[in-house]
Amino acid sequence: MLKFWISLSLLFAIPSALTAQSTGLLVSDERYGQLAVLPTYNGAKYTEIPVRVSLKKYCPVPGDQRQTGSCVGWAVGYGAFTIQRAILNNSTEQARITQEANSAAFIYNQVRRGQADCADGAYLEDALTLLKEQGDCLERTFNYEQYSCHDKPGPDEAAEASSYRAQDFAAVFALDEDPKAKVGKACRILATKTPLVVGVGVTKSFFEVLPGAVSWNPAETEPIVGYHALVLVGYNSVEKYFDLLNSFGPSWGQNGFIRLAYDDFERLCRYAFVIVPDAVAVATFADSTPQPSARTLANQQMATRYPLSGEFVFRRPAGFVATEQGDELMYFEEVETRLQDAKTGLYVTAQPSFRVGEVFQLVAREVPRGRYVYVFSQGPDGTLNQHFPRKKDAVASAGFMLDRAVEIVVPDEEHLLQLSLPGDDYLCILYSHTQLPDFEQRLRQIAQTDGDFPRRVRTVFSDLLISAPHIQFSAERMAFAAQSTPAEGRVAAVTILRVKAD
Repeated sequence: MLKFWISLSLLFAIPSALTAQSTGLLVSDERYGQLAVLPTYNGAKYTEIPVRVSLKKYCPVPGDQRQTGSCVGWAVGYGAFTIQRAILNNSTEQARITQEANSAAFIYNQVRRGQADCADGAYLEDALTLLKEQGDCLERTFNYEQYSCHDKPGPDEAAEASSYRAQDFAAVFALDEDPKAKVGKACRILATKTPLVVGVGVTKSFFEVLPGAVSWNPAETEPIVGYHALVLVGYNSVEKYFDLLNSFGPSWGQNGFIRLAYDDFERLCRYAFVIVPDAVAVATFADSTPQPSARTLANQQMATRYPLSGEFVFRRPAGFVATEQGDELMYFEEVETRLQDAKTGLYVTAQPSFRVGEVFQLVAREVPRGRYVYVFSQGPDGTLNQHFPRKKDAVASAGFMLDRAVEIVVPDEEHLLQLSLPGDDYLCILYSHTQLPDFEQRLRQIAQTDGDFPRRVRTVFSDLLISAPHIQFSAERMAFAAQSTPAEGRVAAVTILRVKAD
């Protein structure tokens, strides 16, 4: 696959008056193509989005990277991660948000390529991985103004950073994404109050944006001279533009922000990412009381239980309805179910059996933000199939949910599950507080374990499952409510549906 290396050297062809600001994003299709991609979410609340959304009130004062290639650190740490922490705490006081912002230098100084020149750029993938594995301390602790790009964080900064980690991240667009689909996906994500980190191709006119300018309007004929990391913080579907947070300081553009038309975004946005903060990242925004130490935060996390819940429905086609445009859309009826065994989370259909050949869909819903869903099944012949996270060309979709408003349809909106053999089919949904890196290995273990399907599932996932009294299953619908304890490894809940065909 073609690999692109973009550095600040591309900008040296621009007149010197315009190089007072730098960018610094390195891009590689190979790296981006290896990441998990957000799945296709569904749900009326998710697809019926507001006309306009703005996350500006959750933003810190725009930072200034000056002549360094640090845009990746500003966009990932100081920008998107800080914004998400402010959203989680419903903090809209800009001075407070800025005071509690995460560090741009902590990330940039560790991931920049070359390590010889402060103009060296960095990959967003490296920055996001560092945020997930190490976290990011606060800007006031490792300050961009105080430290050189050659300085590395010490043990104290690293300890603080561990209290501000990302739980996960994912690519928003596939490499072969239809440009027209980028706008719709970005708007739907922003509507869940989630900022996007984007890699945008910039032209000469980007460096000519004046103080007070509201929009950047690059001509289609302008060549791209480099790539820049920014944060997408809003959209307006009436005037058809996105709002972006930049890192050229508050005197650039509209107080450090700029508008970019949908058409230009489709053409210039190369990559886009979303971040899911770890639950502990909500700390230290609520008020102005003295801040707890990293050790105290870690101890609090060890003792904390986190809510985990979910619901799923089994449904079958019930007919078609015509739209105003003359299209026919399938509509569904939910299949009635009842709880049979609370110990294993086993549900059965109220109708004793169905004909071989009947078709259905499974819909996972009401999953809290940032939690994970895994779906697999076993047919009457013992064959196991993984349905979610999905895989395409060996690249898996991300398994986390962005918001309770989103739904996951299995197999997907346009396909159906079929009862192809007589006997018992089992559909299993595993909801988890954290990502399960050994999920596929455990699926293989299920096939090699003795007992009926529900007991084999519980045996293989026994070290992860939340047990009574910290989980309750609903008798009226396929739903549960639980309290997970990640520090103890109890992070998952299993719900199983048995469907009989004859």
